[in-house]
Amino acid sequence: MSQRDRLARLLFIVPYVAQRDGVPVEELAEKLDVGPTQLESDIDLLSLVGQPPLTPDHLVDLYI
Repeated sequence: MSQRDRLARLLFIVPYVAQRDGVPVEELAEKLDVGPTQLESDIDLLSLVGQPPLTPDHLVDLYI
């Protein structure tokens, strides 16, 4: 997995999931052609994304 591939997945995940009322992990993993473990790792990274000072109102909320 290259950093470019991971960045592309991260940029895809946010708008794709935001436009739907939830997406099963298995469905999203299949769409991205990765395993559920890799997808969960990407989602963990996304949970750290936000604008400083990273207060709750600036973070992306993810529920698995």
